Amino acid sequence: MHGDRLDAQQRALLWRLYQGEESFSLPDSASPRELRDFDMLIETLIGLRDKGYIEAGRLHVRVSNSLNNHRKYHEAVAFRCLTRAGMLVARELEPAPATSALSTFLTIEGLDHCRRDFDRAAGAIATDPEQAIGSACALLESICRAILDRAGRPQPEDLRIQPLVNEVLPVLDLAPGSQAASHIKPALRGLASIAQQVGALRSKDGAVHGRVPDHIPLEPRHARLAVNAAATVGLFLLETALAMEIWRPR
Repeated sequence: MHGDRLDAQQRALLWRLYQGEESFSLPDSASPRELRDFDMLIETLIGLRDKGYIEAGRLHVRVSNSLNNHRKYHEAVAFRCLTRAGMLVARELEPAPATSALSTFLTIEGLDHCRRDFDRAAGAIATDPEQAIGSACALLESICRAILDRAGRPQPEDLRIQPLVNEVLPVLDLAPGSQAASHIKPALRGLASIAQQVGALRSKDGAVHGRVPDHIPLEPRHARLAVNAAATVGLFLLETALAMEIWRPR
């Protein structure tokens, strides 16, 4: 599979191009970290072009003339740029419905860090399943922390996935003992259980604690399960936060 030669960032960006994203730019007021991330994004576009996934004549990069912020690139435009090889690999990356919907939600203000976790998780499923599982767990943790921040609630001392989900559910009136309708309570208990198991999969089988000599590598199907499960839970939490108007422009 040609896509195996792509790293996680390249695969995530290839999917964004396949979805129709065509222009990439940042305001002059971007933070130093945003500038570094943007320069890396442009370098990734150039890498996809050099590997033959983007038509050379369809990627237009404008180099920055600013000397004050050490910005390397100003913008890039890639209009209908994918080659046949790029299209074939991009189709292999098509996510589950919840993952696709979550990708749209993560364009909301204040979720940039969640987007980075999402791109790492989705982009590493085929090439590095254990990294994908770790990033899926980090994605759900980041979403929980973002909701607590927007709701004006303190972060728990234990920032692992299960304590974070336990803190978020009451904020969203989703805790098993809340006023939620009786028919949804079993699903809510399942929601908390899914989050716990994604965290357990990372701790037990991922790379977060190192590997033992007889370690059996996880496969892309395991990573896809973890990423899709984390996306389903994260999407539901964000949709609920939006419905409760916790997420308002600052």
